Amino acid sequence: LSSTGFLHLSLANSPVTPADVAKAFAISSHLYDVLPLSERLKFPRDEDADFNGLAPLGTTALNAEGGQTRADWKEVYGYGRYAPPKTRSDQGLPEGVDRDGLEDFQTKCYELMLMVLDKLSLAFKLPPGFFRECHAQRGQSGLTLLNYPVPLDQLGQRSP
Repeated sequence: LSSTGFLHLSLANSPVTPADVAKAFAISSHLYDVLPLSERLKFPRDEDADFNGLAPLGTTALNAEGGQTRADWKEVYGYGRYAPPKTRSDQGLPEGVDRDGLEDFQTKCYELMLMVLDKLSLAFKLPPGFFRECHAQRGQSGLTLLNYPVPLDQLGQRSP
């Protein structure tokens, strides 16, 4: 983390299994590869009070606050953020998107996140559970499904 800014987690001894990851990719594939853009656009992120839904291709920049002016080449679909008194996201989803599957995966990822935060508290010599307490409200943490489409001209085909 201190040299590259990333880490690789093994799923061994974690709440998330390889089967869970495969199912999440299947849900994402349905969202981006099966459903037309017109269906995804029915659930825009900018109209959701909890910042869930679709941010279409070319509308986000990871470092906009740092001065990035060129949009990232990705679609972003946020799921599962909510504010109390809610205890679960009630956001609308495009047709055929597996809400129970998303909810299950998000729950397991949240549990894994808490485990990582506990290890970081120890690594920084902070009180046990220090970071966990900062993320105690589950709805603060959402799940994001990303799509990085490859432009047709990069596939050896000409763009229309």
